[in-house]
Amino acid sequence: TEYDDLAAAFGTRDLDRILSFRTAEFETFGPQGQHDDYARMAEYTRFWLQNNKAIKVQFAIQSVELSSPDVALVRVVQRAARDQEIGGSVRRVEHEVRQREKWVRTAQGWKLRMVDQIDLANRKRWVDGVLQPAGSGGGTAAPVPVTDMEQAVRTLEREWLDAYEKRDA
Repeated sequence: TEYDDLAAAFGTRDLDRILSFRTAEFETFGPQGQHDDYARMAEYTRFWLQNNKAIKVQFAIQSVELSSPDVALVRVVQRAARDQEIGGSVRRVEHEVRQREKWVRTAQGWKLRMVDQIDLANRKRWVDGVLQPAGSGGGTAAPVPVTDMEQAVRTLEREWLDAYEKRDA
């Protein structure tokens, strides 16, 4: 499936392959109305891949609604795990988030057009296997100093997840 291929592309950190699943008009809408286009999300994805290692992504389809023969609204649970440096130490970070994705049929096959309805309010995040408190923004199992770059990664990750979930609306 497209989701299996997309997960494999994340696993190999193949930016070009990941971007090939998106239309040129790809956009995301976050819970607070944030809007990001293809270029911004491509840059975010590049940055995310550079700052995370040993990436494993899985998608679990919750529902599919065909709004036309060429448009599918898919509600998914995205699960991702990766090694990420936090406070000078490499930590295993995992998250689970629900979102809606709009896929469109193109001459090249099904492509991701939009992500919305990203459910950050119910997102789960673990650091080194420890579930983090809701709204912690990806805190750690033990308090560690946060550098400006780490904060930027967290902020971009939250924005991306927000946008990704809204796409399904």
